[in-house]
Amino acid sequence: MKRLFWFLLAIAIGEILGFYAADALAEKKTLPVAVVIEHGAILPHKGTARLRVTVEPNKANRGLWTAIEASGYAAAHYEQLEGDRSPKTRWTEFPDLPDGNYTAWVRLLKERGETSASTTFIVGHDEDIFQ
Repeated sequence: MKRLFWFLLAIAIGEILGFYAADALAEKKTLPVAVVIEHGAILPHKGTARLRVTVEPNKANRGLWTAIEASGYAAAHYEQLEGDRSPKTRWTEFPDLPDGNYTAWVRLLKERGETSASTTFIVGHDEDIFQ
């Protein structure tokens, strides 16, 4: 009788855990904003950083700041968004960058609040490593 009880309890617990695991997997979460350096995190001297920015369309989206910063250098770009009618992916280029360690960030402005994402990259390595 004890064996039957433990067997049924194990089945019940397995069913419960399986139900919650399947529910969690079905609920896929996507980030509202993301940024990637298109040509990798290491760029040659006077390189051009091409940022691929992904924004999940949402009627609350109002604007998008894209910027890069390094010691002694900063540049930014602003784009007004049309909510859920804006394209999901966009590209921003920052050409002829001085050597240094950079942080690229995006800030998504919404009706209420904001969301941001960032990544880092380096400019100024020998071009020999790219051949």
